Amino acid sequence: MRLIPKAPIHIGAGSNGTFKTMVLMRKDGVRVPIIPAESLKGALRSIATRIAKSSSYSRVLWNYFDVDEIVKSHRKDRHEDFVKNLQVKLSEELGDEHLRKILEAMGLFSSMYIEAMIKELAYTEVLEILSSIVCPICRLFGSRHVAGKLLVEDAILEGDPRKFKIETRTHVSISRTTRTCEEGRLFVVEFLSPEGDVKFKTKIIADNIERGEMDTKLLAALLTFLKEKGLTLGGCKSRGFGSFDVEVEIYKMNLERPLSKDDVMTIMRNVDALLMRNVSKIAPEELAMR
Repeated sequence: MRLIPKAPIHIGAGSNGTFKTMVLMRKDGVRVPIIPAESLKGALRSIATRIAKSSSYSRVLWNYFDVDEIVKSHRKDRHEDFVKNLQVKLSEELGDEHLRKILEAMGLFSSMYIEAMIKELAYTEVLEILSSIVCPICRLFGSRHVAGKLLVEDAILEGDPRKFKIETRTHVSISRTTRTCEEGRLFVVEFLSPEGDVKFKTKIIADNIERGEMDTKLLAALLTFLKEKGLTLGGCKSRGFGSFDVEVEIYKMNLERPLSKDDVMTIMRNVDALLMRNVSKIAPEELAMR
Protein backbone atom coordinates (compact mmCIF):
# COMPACT_ATOMS: atom_id res chain seq x y z
CA MET A 1 0.00 0.00 0.00
CA ARG A 2 1.29 3.47 -0.89
CA LEU A 3 0.14 6.71 0.73
CA ILE A 4 0.58 9.80 -1.43
CA PRO A 5 0.23 13.11 0.46
CA LYS A 6 -2.10 15.70 -1.04
CA ALA A 7 -1.54 18.21 1.77
CA PRO A 8 1.07 18.97 4.45
CA ILE A 9 1.60 16.03 6.81
CA HIS A 10 2.19 16.25 10.56
CA ILE A 11 2.58 12.96 12.40
CA GLY A 12 3.22 14.25 15.89
CA ALA A 13 5.95 13.06 18.25
CA GLY A 14 4.82 15.44 20.97
CA SER A 15 5.39 19.05 21.92
CA ASN A 16 8.48 20.87 23.12
CA GLY A 17 6.80 23.89 24.60
CA THR A 18 4.95 25.54 21.73
CA PHE A 19 6.88 23.56 19.08
CA LYS A 20 5.10 20.45 17.78
CA THR A 21 7.64 18.00 16.38
CA MET A 22 7.20 15.10 13.95
CA VAL A 23 7.97 11.41 14.35
CA LEU A 24 11.29 10.87 12.56
CA MET A 25 13.53 7.89 11.81
CA ARG A 26 17.02 7.67 10.37
CA LYS A 27 17.21 6.49 6.75
CA ASP A 28 20.55 6.48 4.91
CA GLY A 29 21.94 8.81 7.55
CA VAL A 30 19.09 11.33 7.19
CA ARG A 31 16.20 11.84 9.62
CA VAL A 32 12.91 11.47 7.71
CA PRO A 33 9.22 11.32 8.72
CA ILE A 34 7.55 7.99 9.40
CA ILE A 35 3.93 6.98 9.97
CA PRO A 36 3.91 4.56 12.93
CA ALA A 37 1.96 1.36 12.45
CA GLU A 38 -0.35 2.12 15.37
CA SER A 39 -1.27 5.54 13.93
CA LEU A 40 -2.07 3.99 10.56
CA LYS A 41 -3.96 1.08 12.09
CA GLY A 42 -6.03 3.47 14.20
CA ALA A 43 -7.04 5.47 11.14
CA LEU A 44 -7.97 2.28 9.25
CA ARG A 45 -9.94 0.96 12.22
CA SER A 46 -11.91 4.23 12.40
CA ILE A 47 -12.89 3.98 8.72
CA ALA A 48 -13.73 0.27 9.00
CA THR A 49 -15.93 0.97 12.02
CA ARG A 50 -17.94 3.57 10.08
CA ILE A 51 -18.29 1.16 7.15
CA ALA A 52 -19.43 -1.69 9.41
CA LYS A 53 -21.97 0.49 11.21
CA SER A 54 -23.48 1.52 7.87
CA SER A 55 -23.69 -2.09 6.65
CA SER A 56 -26.37 -4.71 7.22
CA TYR A 57 -25.24 -8.21 8.16
CA SER A 58 -28.61 -9.80 9.00
CA ARG A 59 -26.93 -12.58 10.97
CA VAL A 60 -27.79 -13.99 14.38
CA LEU A 61 -25.30 -16.51 15.75
CA TRP A 62 -25.90 -18.94 18.61
CA ASN A 63 -29.54 -17.70 18.69
CA TYR A 64 -28.64 -14.62 20.72
CA PHE A 65 -25.68 -12.83 19.11
CA ASP A 66 -27.15 -10.41 16.56
CA VAL A 67 -24.24 -9.14 14.46
CA ASP A 68 -25.97 -5.87 13.52
CA GLU A 69 -26.69 -5.08 17.17
CA ILE A 70 -23.13 -5.99 18.19
CA VAL A 71 -21.65 -3.71 15.52
CA LYS A 72 -24.08 -0.94 16.40
CA SER A 73 -22.93 -1.02 20.04
CA HIS A 74 -19.20 -1.27 19.17
CA ARG A 75 -17.33 1.52 20.96
CA LYS A 76 -13.65 1.49 21.87
CA ASP A 77 -13.42 -2.27 21.27
CA ARG A 78 -16.29 -3.05 23.61
CA HIS A 79 -20.03 -3.73 23.18
CA GLU A 80 -21.44 -2.57 26.49
CA ASP A 81 -24.99 -1.75 25.35
CA PHE A 82 -25.40 -5.10 23.59
CA VAL A 83 -23.93 -7.04 26.52
CA LYS A 84 -26.17 -5.24 29.00
CA ASN A 85 -29.32 -5.99 26.98
CA LEU A 86 -28.26 -9.59 26.35
CA GLN A 87 -27.62 -10.18 30.04
CA VAL A 88 -31.19 -9.17 30.85
CA LYS A 89 -32.60 -11.31 28.03
CA LEU A 90 -30.65 -14.42 29.00
CA SER A 91 -31.60 -14.05 32.65
CA GLU A 92 -35.28 -13.91 31.73
CA GLU A 93 -35.18 -16.84 29.31
CA LEU A 94 -32.70 -19.22 30.93
CA GLY A 95 -32.86 -18.42 34.61
CA ASP A 96 -29.99 -18.61 37.09
CA GLU A 97 -28.01 -21.10 35.00
CA HIS A 98 -28.13 -18.92 31.87
CA LEU A 99 -24.35 -18.43 31.60
CA ARG A 100 -23.45 -22.10 31.86
CA LYS A 101 -26.28 -23.15 29.53
CA ILE A 102 -25.31 -20.78 26.74
CA LEU A 103 -21.61 -21.71 26.96
CA GLU A 104 -22.44 -25.41 26.81
CA ALA A 105 -24.80 -24.88 23.87
CA MET A 106 -22.05 -23.15 21.89
CA GLY A 107 -19.76 -26.15 22.08
CA LEU A 108 -16.66 -23.94 22.13
CA PHE A 109 -15.23 -24.84 25.50
CA SER A 110 -14.61 -27.91 27.63
CA SER A 111 -16.57 -28.38 30.84
CA MET A 112 -13.45 -27.59 32.86
CA TYR A 113 -12.86 -24.36 30.94
CA ILE A 114 -16.50 -23.33 31.32
CA GLU A 115 -16.27 -23.76 35.08
CA ALA A 116 -13.06 -21.73 35.14
CA MET A 117 -14.66 -18.91 33.15
CA ILE A 118 -17.68 -18.80 35.43
CA LYS A 119 -15.49 -18.81 38.51
CA GLU A 120 -12.83 -16.33 37.42
CA LEU A 121 -14.59 -13.91 35.06
CA ALA A 122 -17.50 -11.56 35.55
CA TYR A 123 -20.63 -12.60 33.70
CA THR A 124 -20.60 -9.48 31.53
CA GLU A 125 -16.95 -10.10 30.65
CA VAL A 126 -17.77 -13.57 29.30
CA LEU A 127 -20.50 -12.09 27.11
CA GLU A 128 -18.04 -9.40 25.99
CA ILE A 129 -15.54 -12.06 24.90
CA LEU A 130 -18.19 -13.86 22.86
CA SER A 131 -19.39 -10.59 21.33
CA SER A 132 -15.82 -9.77 20.29
CA ILE A 133 -15.48 -13.16 18.60
CA VAL A 134 -18.59 -12.38 16.54
CA CYS A 135 -17.91 -8.68 15.82
CA PRO A 136 -16.33 -8.25 12.33
CA ILE A 137 -14.49 -5.11 13.48
CA CYS A 138 -12.88 -6.93 16.40
CA ARG A 139 -12.13 -10.00 14.31
CA LEU A 140 -10.28 -7.82 11.79
CA PHE A 141 -8.47 -5.35 14.05
CA GLY A 142 -8.47 -7.18 17.38
CA SER A 143 -9.82 -6.23 20.79
CA ARG A 144 -8.96 -6.76 24.43
CA HIS A 145 -10.12 -10.37 24.08
CA VAL A 146 -9.55 -11.33 20.43
CA ALA A 147 -6.38 -11.26 18.34
CA GLY A 148 -7.00 -9.34 15.11
CA LYS A 149 -6.21 -10.67 11.66
CA LEU A 150 -4.36 -7.57 10.41
CA LEU A 151 -0.67 -6.88 10.98
CA VAL A 152 0.18 -3.31 9.97
CA GLU A 153 3.77 -2.18 9.35
CA ASP A 154 5.17 1.33 9.72
CA ALA A 155 4.76 3.48 6.59
CA ILE A 156 8.23 4.48 5.34
CA LEU A 157 9.11 7.18 2.82
CA GLU A 158 10.23 5.85 -0.55
CA GLY A 159 13.09 7.31 -2.55
CA ASP A 160 16.06 9.52 -1.70
CA PRO A 161 15.50 10.92 1.82
CA ARG A 162 17.53 14.04 1.00
CA LYS A 163 14.92 15.39 -1.38
CA PHE A 164 12.09 15.58 1.14
CA LYS A 165 11.33 18.94 2.73
CA ILE A 166 10.48 19.28 6.40
CA GLU A 167 9.17 22.76 7.06
CA THR A 168 7.55 24.69 9.90
CA ARG A 169 4.44 26.81 10.06
CA THR A 170 3.21 29.11 12.82
CA HIS A 171 -0.43 28.88 13.88
CA VAL A 172 -2.70 30.74 16.24
CA SER A 173 -4.51 28.71 18.90
CA ILE A 174 -8.29 28.61 18.52
CA SER A 175 -10.56 28.54 21.56
CA ARG A 176 -12.73 25.41 21.55
CA THR A 177 -15.43 27.36 23.38
CA THR A 178 -15.64 30.62 21.43
CA ARG A 179 -14.09 29.36 18.15
CA THR A 180 -12.02 32.56 18.02
CA CYS A 181 -8.28 33.25 18.11
CA GLU A 182 -6.65 33.23 21.53
CA GLU A 183 -4.44 36.30 21.87
CA GLY A 184 -0.79 35.53 22.55
CA ARG A 185 -1.23 31.79 21.97
CA LEU A 186 1.01 30.92 19.01
CA PHE A 187 2.51 27.51 18.27
CA VAL A 188 4.82 26.12 15.58
CA VAL A 189 4.10 22.90 13.68
CA GLU A 190 6.72 20.81 11.93
CA PHE A 191 5.40 19.20 8.74
CA LEU A 192 6.34 17.33 5.60
CA SER A 193 5.63 19.21 2.39
CA PRO A 194 3.69 17.21 -0.22
CA GLU A 195 5.71 18.80 -3.04
CA GLY A 196 7.65 16.44 -5.28
CA ASP A 197 7.31 12.68 -5.60
CA VAL A 198 6.47 11.98 -1.95
CA LYS A 199 5.15 8.51 -1.17
CA PHE A 200 4.93 6.38 1.96
CA LYS A 201 4.99 2.61 1.57
CA THR A 202 3.57 0.11 4.03
CA LYS A 203 2.42 -3.50 4.20
CA ILE A 204 -0.71 -4.87 5.79
CA ILE A 205 -0.71 -8.62 6.34
CA ALA A 206 -4.17 -10.20 6.55
CA ASP A 207 -3.83 -13.57 8.27
CA ASN A 208 -6.45 -16.32 7.99
CA ILE A 209 -8.83 -14.40 5.74
CA GLU A 210 -11.55 -16.62 4.27
CA ARG A 211 -13.73 -15.78 1.28
CA GLY A 212 -17.28 -14.77 2.13
CA GLU A 213 -16.71 -14.20 5.86
CA MET A 214 -18.00 -11.01 7.46
CA ASP A 215 -14.55 -9.72 8.35
CA THR A 216 -13.26 -10.46 4.84
CA LYS A 217 -16.10 -8.45 3.31
CA LEU A 218 -15.35 -5.61 5.71
CA LEU A 219 -11.68 -5.65 4.66
CA ALA A 220 -12.68 -5.58 0.98
CA ALA A 221 -14.99 -2.62 1.62
CA LEU A 222 -12.20 -0.84 3.51
CA LEU A 223 -9.69 -1.28 0.68
CA THR A 224 -12.26 -0.08 -1.86
CA PHE A 225 -12.95 2.99 0.26
CA LEU A 226 -9.23 3.78 0.51
CA LYS A 227 -8.73 3.53 -3.24
CA GLU A 228 -11.75 5.72 -3.99
CA LYS A 229 -11.75 8.21 -1.10
CA GLY A 230 -8.21 8.18 0.24
CA LEU A 231 -7.18 8.55 3.87
CA THR A 232 -6.80 11.32 6.42
CA LEU A 233 -4.48 10.96 9.40
CA GLY A 234 -2.07 12.86 11.60
CA GLY A 235 -2.35 16.19 13.36
CA CYS A 236 -3.82 19.55 12.34
CA LYS A 237 -6.52 17.95 10.17
CA SER A 238 -8.85 20.87 10.92
CA ARG A 239 -6.22 23.13 9.33
CA GLY A 240 -6.16 21.14 6.10
CA PHE A 241 -3.31 18.77 6.94
CA GLY A 242 -3.14 15.00 6.61
CA SER A 243 -4.96 13.96 3.42
CA PHE A 244 -3.58 11.12 1.28
CA ASP A 245 -4.41 9.33 -1.93
CA VAL A 246 -3.99 5.58 -1.51
CA GLU A 247 -2.68 2.98 -3.95
CA VAL A 248 -3.53 -0.61 -3.03
CA GLU A 249 -1.86 -3.75 -4.35
CA ILE A 250 -3.02 -7.15 -3.07
CA TYR A 251 -0.85 -10.26 -3.01
CA LYS A 252 -1.53 -13.75 -1.71
CA MET A 253 1.33 -15.25 0.31
CA ASN A 254 1.77 -18.89 1.29
CA LEU A 255 3.62 -18.94 4.61
CA GLU A 256 4.81 -22.49 3.94
CA ARG A 257 6.13 -21.68 0.45
CA PRO A 258 7.30 -18.04 0.21
CA LEU A 259 8.03 -17.04 -3.37
CA SER A 260 10.73 -14.44 -2.79
CA LYS A 261 13.32 -13.10 -0.36
CA ASP A 262 10.95 -10.21 0.35
CA ASP A 263 8.24 -12.71 1.38
CA VAL A 264 10.69 -14.44 3.72
CA MET A 265 11.71 -11.13 5.34
CA THR A 266 8.05 -10.15 5.81
CA ILE A 267 7.32 -13.48 7.50
CA MET A 268 10.38 -13.17 9.75
CA ARG A 269 9.48 -9.63 10.84
CA ASN A 270 6.01 -10.75 11.84
CA VAL A 271 6.61 -14.35 12.88
CA ASP A 272 5.83 -13.76 16.58
CA ALA A 273 2.47 -12.17 15.82
CA LEU A 274 1.60 -14.80 13.22
CA LEU A 275 2.31 -17.61 15.66
CA MET A 276 0.28 -16.03 18.48
CA ARG A 277 -3.05 -16.45 16.69
CA ASN A 278 -4.94 -18.82 18.98
CA VAL A 279 -8.17 -16.86 19.20
CA SER A 280 -10.64 -16.22 16.40
CA LYS A 281 -9.27 -18.94 14.14
CA ILE A 282 -12.71 -20.50 13.62
CA ALA A 283 -15.36 -18.58 11.75
CA PRO A 284 -18.51 -17.71 13.74
CA GLU A 285 -20.63 -19.56 11.18
CA GLU A 286 -18.70 -22.77 11.84
CA LEU A 287 -19.00 -22.31 15.58
CA ALA A 288 -22.75 -21.83 15.31
CA MET A 289 -23.10 -25.12 13.42
CA ARG A 290 -21.31 -27.20 16.07
